[in-house]
Parts: sequence; C-alpha cells; structure tokens
Amino acid sequence: MASDFVLSFTTPLLQSKDRFTSSTTPSASSLTALLASLDKPHLTTHEIANAAEALRSHESLVTTTAENDDQELLKQAIVAKLTIALYADALEVQIKQALDMETEAQWWADVERSTANVAWYLLQTLPRRLADVFTTIVQHVRAQNPQIETLRTLSLSSLLATTRASLATLRPGVFIQTVFPQPHSLVSSAKVWSRKCRIPLELAQQECRYNRLELERLRDERATTLGELALLRDAARNPGDLLQQLALVLSEEPSPALSTRSPVDLVQLLSTTTLPSLSTSHLPTLSQQNLLRPSRLTRLWPKLLLLPPLALYAIRFAYTTTPAIAAFLHDAKATVEGFIQGWLVEPLRDVLRTIRAGSGGGLEGEGGVIVRPEGVRADMDSLERMAVSLAVDVLGYDPSDTARIAVLREQVRVGDLTDIMRVYEEDMRHPMSSAVRGSLVRGILLQVQKAKVDIDQALTGIDKLLKSQELTFAFVGVAPALGVSYLALGLLGRALFLDDTDRASRRYGGAVRRGEVWADMRRIERVLIKQQKRGVEDDGEFPLAPLSTGLVLLSLTRLRAYARTHLPTTTTSGKTIGHAYPQLGGMRAAFLEDLSDLEDPSLGRHAKMRVVERMWRCWGGVLGWK
Repeated sequence: MASDFVLSFTTPLLQSKDRFTSSTTPSASSLTALLASLDKPHLTTHEIANAAEALRSHESLVTTTAENDDQELLKQAIVAKLTIALYADALEVQIKQALDMETEAQWWADVERSTANVAWYLLQTLPRRLADVFTTIVQHVRAQNPQIETLRTLSLSSLLATTRASLATLRPGVFIQTVFPQPHSLVSSAKVWSRKCRIPLELAQQECRYNRLELERLRDERATTLGELALLRDAARNPGDLLQQLALVLSEEPSPALSTRSPVDLVQLLSTTTLPSLSTSHLPTLSQQNLLRPSRLTRLWPKLLLLPPLALYAIRFAYTTTPAIAAFLHDAKATVEGFIQGWLVEPLRDVLRTIRAGSGGGLEGEGGVIVRPEGVRADMDSLERMAVSLAVDVLGYDPSDTARIAVLREQVRVGDLTDIMRVYEEDMRHPMSSAVRGSLVRGILLQVQKAKVDIDQALTGIDKLLKSQELTFAFVGVAPALGVSYLALGLLGRALFLDDTDRASRRYGGAVRRGEVWADMRRIERVLIKQQKRGVEDDGEFPLAPLSTGLVLLSLTRLRAYARTHLPTTTTSGKTIGHAYPQLGGMRAAFLEDLSDLEDPSLGRHAKMRVVERMWRCWGGVLGWK
C-alpha cells in the first residue's frame, strides 16, 4: 500500500537528480557501474548499505586531479541516489508502522464500543489471564517460601498449607493487576467488590480503551515523523542537506555528532542501523506492551471448542429428524406442484380459452353462466301458448286467424299482455264465478309464468354482463399467483445473480470499501479545518504542521491504494456515471491527480481545502458519498 504513495511522492526528487550526473565522464568505470546498478525504482536498505560500502572503498584511491574531479562528481551522483532511496525507505517505514497502529487501534475501538464484543474478547483471553494468575501465584509462593524447591518430598497437605499461608499475604489488587495488566481507573476496592458481576467487563473495556489511546498516541508520533519527512522534500533541494535533515529526523544521535559525519557515513548509519532498527523493533515493542490484538488462535479457540459438540448435535438432530425432514420436503414439493398446477397453469389455460372463445353475443348456441338459453326459450314458448289458449277460450280469438294470433304472440314476446290483463281484471270483479269457470285460475297461472319469464330475462342480462367481463375475472383469479411467483423468482434471482441495485452497490469496491474512502476524505477535511493559523495572513496559505501533514498522508496512502485497486483505467465508465474521462487513464488518473495535489507539501491549507471541495463535488456522486 505504501509503495505506490512513496513512488509517487519521491518522483520529483528522482527527476531532479539528473543535475548531479550531467557532468560525469566514464573514466571511473567501477563508480559508473555502481551508479548504473542503482538505477532501480526501489532500493532496499541492504542494497543501500552495500553501495555505501563500495563507495567507501574508492575513497582511499590515489588518482590524478582530473580523475579525482570525475570521481567526485560520480560520488555525488551515487550519494544523491542513495539519499533519495533512504528517504523513500524512511517514508515507507513510517507509513507502514503508522497504518499498522491505526489498524490495531480500529480493532480495539470496534471491541470497545460494544458490550457484547467486550464480553467475547474477555472470553477469548480468559485462558491467558488464568495462566498469568497461576504464574503470579507460583512466583509469590516461591518468594514467600525460598525452601519450596526442597519440599517436593512433603505431603500434599503440607504443600497446600504452605501455599494457603502464602496466598493470605497476597493483596487482591495484585490479582486484578495480573488479570488486567493495562492501567485502569478504579474508585476503591470496596466499590470493586460491590460490583463483582460488572467489574470484569468494565476492566476489559478500560483495557481496550487504553490500548486504543496508546496506539493512537504512537500513531501520532509516527505521523509527526512522517510529516517532518514529507516537508523535507521541497525544503532540502540539495542531496547533502536532505541527507543531513533525514539523519536529524530519524537518528537518536545529537545534532553536532551528525554534522561531523561524512555523507557516506550518514548513508551507512541510516541503512545499517537506524532504518533496520526501526523496522525490527516495531512489532516486538507493541507486543511487549500488549497493544496488538490477540493471536488468531486466541480469537478462535471458543469457536473451535464449540464446533465439535455443535457438529455432533447437528448430525444427531439431522439423523433423528430425517423422517420429518423427508415428510416436510415431500409436502413442500406437493404444495409447490399444487400451486403451479392449480393456481398458475389451469387459470392461465382458462384465460387462453376465454380469449379464443370471445365474449359472444346473443343466446343462440351460448352456454350461460347462470341460466341456459334453452330454458329461457322454453319458458317464453310456454307463456305464448298459455296466452293464445286463454285468448281463444275467453276472448273469442279464431284459431284459424293466424295473423291475429301471430300479433298476439309478438306482443307476448315483447312483454305486452294488455288483452290478457283485461280478462284478468274482469275476472277479479267476480272472483267466485270466475274461479268456478276457471278463467281466474288460468289468469293467475299466466301471471306466474310471466313473472318466471321476466326473472329468466333478468338473469340472462346478468349472464351477458358476466360473459363480457369473463377475461377480467380470469386475470383477477390468476393475479395473486402471478404476484407470488414474481416475488419468489425475484428473490431467487437476487440470490443467484446480481441485479442493477447489487451491481451499483458493489461497483468501485463495494459499499464497505467506498465507506472507508468516505471516512478518509472526511478525516482529511477535518484535519485541514482543525489546523490552527500561526501568525499568517488571512488567505490561509500556510504550511501544515508535521502531525497534520502525516495524518493527511496516511489517509492519502489508503486512497491511492483504493484508486489503484478499484477504479477503472478506461474511459468506458461514462455509461455508469453519465460522462467519460477523455484523458489517459480514465477515472483512476483523474482521482490520482487530485491525490497528488493533496500530497504536494508546497500547497498550503487553503489550496488543499479547495482540492478537498473539488473532490467532494466531483467524486461524491460517482462513489456514493452523497
């Protein structure tokens, strides 16, 4: 992660070193070969030390004046390259250590902010704490009883009595200090023992908080050193000055002692002692102070301990419930088949059948939903015959007068029973005699038949209305099943494939990675805003403090690693963000240009704030920061 930033940050120095080599001549072949061997993008401290040793071996050569001048120019060029390589290594060491501390501090912060995480952490580290208590007890017993080594032949009861007597002199605070070695704040021992159930979690949380704060303090120290190194890039243009300033920042020797050393001695000191010691002492120091997160085995042992019984229980449960599971699967299969066949296939077939048949018009050849057309026709024919028979018997219609009877039939068919109703009205004046003659009864039965025909016609109208909306009812019947199927297939598709929403959330590294980038941008802006003005003009163009510079560079290192990994280099990204990037490199090049502006030590706070505002404006919508 740090190498990309260091290479980008030291590029101006690598480009400016040509002024030290432009006057060299190939007279000193060994120095020329050494200079050519240093033409690499990155040199390790071992390669730098070997080059410094080879350069020192040339200082004892006695040559002519012209040769000395050429060798001096070559030595200056070699020292310049070695200085830039040491500067790059120093930047990388400080960045890597600061990022490691920040990562560890973030882990402790995640544990600290949740009581459940604190309890889980306490369970994970319980064996180590118990081992520390046991070691403390053994050491105390041995300190109280120097002859304990000669008591191996004593009985177990005598040994227990000696141990119990020694433990009686051990203060309770020693146990707490052993179990929770990090500094903690307690009001009193009485308060501790009155909160026995809560105090272990509080002490563990205080331990996490102490580790986080201590790591942040050490991170700030590395960030301050990193800021001082970054400010040297433009402040020390001469390789000799840069080497002196680099030694002053990294070495623990006093300034007068360093000023008397030659450039080759300083290169050897930094490459063989200072930088290797910084690298090798980093993790041991953090481990000695218990600032690192527990080992992987310590974090996994509860899960490894619970895994065998849980696996055994799962196997036993699966074996004992196999019939129930098989029955459940069979029922689920039958349910799915019934749903598909009864609620999807058959209703869709009815829809297709309705579309093919059409809604129809009229009664001939139609199959009714409520009444059948044949029944309606039969009732109508019966009413006509009853009306004609009554007209012939009572009204004196001539059966041979087909024209008059046809007119009567037509009137009955359209519902006009005026003549028949007159007969019924006359019969109602003399109901008894009409009943004896039978005409009243025939009129009443005809009215009943007429009512039946009216009901059939009303039902026929309703039947036609239902037939006209049959397709609507068919779709209403199948719509719930289609909705359930759509939701089920959508969930299955999202589980197996990515839809547009998932692709958008996973674009450019995913939502979590883009959230980390957002946090880094927020920290850069926060650091720039909190930077205090120190006797400068109102325009805000003043250099940042070393700590602020270092914190900004740490965030920029992560942002640069994100851009190298997740941002595209082509210009086809315009399909997703609405426009394309015409310059070479696409989105990545544009993003890295903004980062380079923020990395530039020559830019003041005001200019960097403008760059941050531009990044929020240009990248907020693309990377989902808004």
